[in-house]
Amino acid sequence: MKGLYWEEWEIGAENETSARTVTEADIVIYAGLSGDYNPLHIDEEYCKKTQFGGRIAHGPLVYGIAAGLLFQLHLYDDTMIALLGFEDLRFTKPVKPGDTIH
Repeated sequence: MKGLYWEEWEIGAENETSARTVTEADIVIYAGLSGDYNPLHIDEEYCKKTQFGGRIAHGPLVYGIAAGLLFQLHLYDDTMIALLGFEDLRFTKPVKPGDTIH
């Protein structure tokens, strides 16, 4: 399948990716890879006292997983030339180990 060009996108069209469960291993590996050892991501005892009640995934990790799921839809195959719109990226809810995103 070839990706969609700008003029082929329909306003309001919705696409749903396959599902992916975020694991504790994902979070630990990302912390090691990025060097981001913020206690919100790696210290369960600390996190029990926060508004989240437990560890949460790094925002960039969640974005990376979401980007991979989106890629699997093949909507951009051979048509994407730039990544625009990051100024509108928002993380509105925490993602915890065991949460499934799509």
